[in-house]
This record gives sequence, C-alpha cells and structure tokens, in this order.
Amino acid sequence: MRSSLSFVLQQLEGNIRMSKELGGGSLYDLGCYCIHAIRSIMQREPTKVYAVGNHHLDYVDLSMVAVMELENGRKTVFDCGMNMSDLRQSYEVVGSKGKIDVPIAYVPLADRKGFVRVETDHAPKEKR
Repeated sequence: MRSSLSFVLQQLEGNIRMSKELGGGSLYDLGCYCIHAIRSIMQREPTKVYAVGNHHLDYVDLSMVAVMELENGRKTVFDCGMNMSDLRQSYEVVGSKGKIDVPIAYVPLADRKGFVRVETDHAPKEKR
C-alpha cells in the first residue's frame, strides 16, 4: 500500500503548522492520515519504520517519506509534505490480483463526491 498527502503551505511564519510546541510539521499534520489509512486498510500494526524528512531551519519537518513494515511482513510507503506544488491526496493498494486506487482520499471536493478505481486482470472499474 502507498499513501500520499501534500500541499503547499504559503505562509510559514506564524502558522500553527510550523509550531514545535503544538506538534506541527508534515508528519503530525498530514502523515497521521496516511498512517491511519494504512493501519485501517491493512489491518496490521507497523513493526519497523524507516523515515527521512526535510526540515525547515528552526521549525518542523516540511516533508517526510517513510517505509513501514507491518506485522505480517508486508511493506507500505507513505509520503507527506507542506512544500509540494500541488495537492496530492491518494492511496493505492496493490495485490496479486489487481489494485485499488483512491485518488481523492482525504479532502473531499466541493461536490463531496469521490471515486474508487478497481483494476483486476479483467478490466478497470470505477465506482463513484
């Protein structure tokens, strides 16, 4: 499983997301949604984590990428960032018989509609 959530944070100074004291940063603010999706969908807890981040001087992490190994040995990846040029908010689950792709996973569009794309050996299907 892969999960991504990112956007560009225009104003860094004075922004609550940049506060160490209040638990800011991309991991706490965005990455928690990626981790929650992985834990919920995979129904397993991580046993090993390798993560690297990009920090802003005296502030907090602006972006992070991590690999998590779950209890069953499966590997998952997530990335999050407040310094990306566009909104990315997706997850994908890949298996031996196909994949499930959710391109609008965390922040609903104005019409509050999303969709799930399921691809199997046969043909892709989309459900709104």
